[in-house]
Amino acid sequence: GPEDQSGTAISISGGAAYVAGLTSANGQDGVAASYALPLVGGTAPTWSTIWPSLIGFDGFSGIGVSTGGVYLAGYSYGRTVDSVGNKEDKGIVVKFSLSGPTGGGFGGDVWDRQTPPPPGVWSYSGGEALTAMSLASENGTNFMYVSGHGEPGSSTYRSFLLKLSENGEVLWTQTDVNDQVGNAPSQAQSMTLLNSSIYIAGQTYDSGAWNAYLRKYTPTGSLAWKRTSTVGGQYRGVT
Repeated sequence: GPEDQSGTAISISGGAAYVAGLTSANGQDGVAASYALPLVGGTAPTWSTIWPSLIGFDGFSGIGVSTGGVYLAGYSYGRTVDSVGNKEDKGIVVKFSLSGPTGGGFGGDVWDRQTPPPPGVWSYSGGEALTAMSLASENGTNFMYVSGHGEPGSSTYRSFLLKLSENGEVLWTQTDVNDQVGNAPSQAQSMTLLNSSIYIAGQTYDSGAWNAYLRKYTPTGSLAWKRTSTVGGQYRGVT
């Protein structure tokens, strides 16, 4: 389309590349697309969609693919509700079939779930966004791990990690709010899985400056360890 667009995440599965992104259409919408591999420059996508095509600030930041479908994590204004105070963006997970927007849900999706459900990670019910997603198979069962950040209180953001069932149910939630000093914020930027462990990368405000940080969690949600840079900066990706 004619609007400004950007890509935010990619997943390779079953001989195809699945891409998440953003478009400036309708204020901002999410973009999802699939390309057959091997990919050649100028090749049209097998399918693509703009979602939710509602006025507001919506977008996709993470993507995961399994034989069950295509899962996108992000944030939405038009497809979420706010149980406290003024309306704000909330986290959302959207499922499409492998063949694209052919489902019976909103905009051709199979389903979309406000994630986590109202009021959100914290009872304050401030703005929240999901920033990255990874899929895992554990003992033959598929799960989603999703990172994000939201407001535990006024004017500050803290990171969180969710484990979801394949149908979008939140199984557990972990936050780094216990690390917070005063009103210091943190932001989860990316995540990956390795040997059944979950790694969250981002930044945190510590000792008067933004510093890169990395956290390792177990599949049960326990924090294995955390590392914070002493020279500033941030991590935008991890693999």
